[in-house]
Amino acid sequence: MDGNRSFSIQRLNTDPYFLVNLAADYDLGKGLTLFARIDNVFDERYENPTGFQRPGFGVFAGLRVNLVAKAETQAEPSLKETSK
Repeated sequence: MDGNRSFSIQRLNTDPYFLVNLAADYDLGKGLTLFARIDNVFDERYENPTGFQRPGFGVFAGLRVNLVAKAETQAEPSLKETSK
């Protein structure tokens, strides 16, 4: 797609499309979180308004480690009260 001398890009007329993206995470405790994401579940082919092809189906997953949360949990004293 070519721009003009004013450096504006003409808008692209495309067919309508529908995207479905899913994401989830699960707290494993002790500062660990398991996460996953699925982008473009139905592998819809489409272009953004400036004419660039967008990615198809994609799966992403990982483990997030929060060292600060783990350190805070270990540092918290027990709140048990003893009475005499």
